[in-house]
Amino acid sequence: MDSIDVLNQVRPSVYRTAMKIQTVQKHCYMHVVPLRQLLPALRCLDDVEEQKVTREEVTRVLSRMFLNVSQEVPGQVTPQAAELTCQLIYQIYPGGLLLRSVEAALVVLSGDTLTAKHRALVSVAERGSRERGMITRKSLGTLLGDLRQVILVVQEGSVFGSVDAAVESCFRGVLKSSVREDHVLSWLQGEPRLLLWLPTLYRLSVSQSVIHAVRCHACKTFPITGLRYRCMKCVNLHLCQSCFLTDRPTKRHKTTHLVLEYCTQRI
Repeated sequence: MDSIDVLNQVRPSVYRTAMKIQTVQKHCYMHVVPLRQLLPALRCLDDVEEQKVTREEVTRVLSRMFLNVSQEVPGQVTPQAAELTCQLIYQIYPGGLLLRSVEAALVVLSGDTLTAKHRALVSVAERGSRERGMITRKSLGTLLGDLRQVILVVQEGSVFGSVDAAVESCFRGVLKSSVREDHVLSWLQGEPRLLLWLPTLYRLSVSQSVIHAVRCHACKTFPITGLRYRCMKCVNLHLCQSCFLTDRPTKRHKTTHLVLEYCTQRI
């Protein structure tokens, strides 16, 4: 985890957290793993006793999964990927492994779309509620507790609020003890505070190779690669990802100015 310390210079906590998780994600090669490879692999562990899994079981499943991924994207996965990922899982959950915890962590670390991750997380919560098609307060709280461990392992989490507060925000105005899956899915898509880092991680990932044909006002880099920021107050002023996230000073632009973020080439 020492390699993520350099990211502490990133000022916005949501971006700092997402960038740390992205670093860990790439270290384990999970960024090239789609859910269509991950979820079937995990289903092999569905019949384990009390849903507790051993390190050997997890490593075996991950090895098979990464082998399949390496056949799809040759040269993108190292032979050590399964062991590296297993080590990370044990750092996230040092007290022992439950299948639902492993699945929750691997889903958010996968390289799939944000919508696909939301749906997979809803499925994890639904299985924990033991009521088909419904999600209880307890099962949602359990899922969110597992996800909070992911940000705690990169020394973040203090600004994202508590699990209890997140559950209450999902069940606000609901009189019953459970809600339908589509209710939780809609809540996730609304970007709850506890999980703000998840859509940010997605935007960081999809913008990595995006090139914007404009110059950064602070560092003069041209073109800008990655996320781009356009100030809504300063005319024709653009900032690259690095300058914006580290609050690099400029003569015209102030950090208090409202900006728009772009992860596509749109001007």
